[in-house]
Amino acid sequence: NTMCNCSDNKAEDIASLMREAYPTYWSDFTAERLQMMYNETIWIGIKNNHTLASIGVAALTPIGGHIMFIATREQYRHRGYATSIISVLVRMILNKTQNVIIYVIRSNVIAVNIYSQVGFKPYKGYLYMKN
Repeated sequence: NTMCNCSDNKAEDIASLMREAYPTYWSDFTAERLQMMYNETIWIGIKNNHTLASIGVAALTPIGGHIMFIATREQYRHRGYATSIISVLVRMILNKTQNVIIYVIRSNVIAVNIYSQVGFKPYKGYLYMKN
């Protein structure tokens, strides 16, 4: 397993992983959409046997760092990949700003547990609408 800076991965590989990991929310992600946001974000991934197994994306905003996406292919879950990626992103963000935020669906217990292990605390609730 190797940690990689995802600038050397093809956008379609990343979009495919995201669509596979969470089709309900990321089914409309395309390589083109990812390439548009690539220059304004930090991308970290883990490869396993030359396959992109897990990915994390963060952006710096005026109020702090925002971890935007974490995704792991199903066959690579429960190996600590997401925790490792989140930890690296948090360290990178905290080197540049004082705040890091991440959004999570309350019913996603696995994600809530991972984020809590890394040090995130509940802050506010949000309402969501998708067209």
